[in-house]
Amino acid sequence: MGREGIGQAPAPPLTQPRYPLLGLPEFASVAALDHYHLRKRKTLGDFVELRASTRQHISKLMPDLEELDGLIQSPLAINGKLSLDDIRVLPLLRSAAVVKGLRFPSKVRDYFETMMSHIGYTPLPAV
Repeated sequence: MGREGIGQAPAPPLTQPRYPLLGLPEFASVAALDHYHLRKRKTLGDFVELRASTRQHISKLMPDLEELDGLIQSPLAINGKLSLDDIRVLPLLRSAAVVKGLRFPSKVRDYFETMMSHIGYTPLPAV
């Protein structure tokens, strides 16, 4: 990952099949849910199969999370002061946090929990 890789999306096959299971308002209508399924199935494949291969996707993501762990300078800001890196990374961690069984390395976890509390958002449930 390195500095240049900060803020790149976590594995969409790991996160996107879980969004419809979260009870988000975006999926309140059957039409919206169907549209999402059809659109994402074209690019990602079958959601049930993707969720069944969660362990493999987590294994692919962990080296990037470990690298991010080494880059975090403070639980309040990746670089020790708020920057574009924080704007890019926090939403990606919020997405990744919906994956049941994914354990963030300690600095990543501390950063995520601190920042979510700081901005007043509750993490989404893990499914």
